[in-house]
Amino acid sequence: MYPPPADHLPNQLVTKNKENLKIDGVKIELLHWAPAHTSGDLVVYLPSDKIVFTGDIIAASCPIR
Repeated sequence: MYPPPADHLPNQLVTKNKENLKIDGVKIELLHWAPAHTSGDLVVYLPSDKIVFTGDIIAASCPIR
């Protein structure tokens, strides 16, 4: 496996439990529910599409609004 190109490495630190940002006009919510599996677990939510990227976190009783 090869490392990612230098221009594709993370360049922003998530410091809050919830942060909002836009990338190319797409609203993205970053959710950090610690402690989870590791201290760096992050949920990425696309509210307009109702898509959630969770990795190996499952939170059945925590609805996203």
